[in-house]
Amino acid sequence: MIAESTTLSRMSLRFNVSSPKQIGLDADVADASIQIVVEGETTSVRSSQLWFWSEDWQERIREAEDDLQNGRFTLHESGEDFLAAIRDITARNAVQNGE
Repeated sequence: MIAESTTLSRMSLRFNVSSPKQIGLDADVADASIQIVVEGETTSVRSSQLWFWSEDWQERIREAEDDLQNGRFTLHESGEDFLAAIRDITARNAVQNGE
């Protein structure tokens, strides 16, 4: 649930989102579509997806896009290679942390 009075990134509107129980609605209504304005364009967003438009998540998205554009990523040949890399990183972190 989005906190009350959360400012959503790139939106020209500021509004509150209440839980369905607070306003006496059935839980199925919790995932209703909400019309928002993003960079001047009106778009429909599922209420369960409003977290994506929070400033915190938009900053994370911008960082990830910047990493991709600047080559700061590793491409693994297979799922096995990816999992081996995760195990190596985990083991190195454990050694650094004295575990």
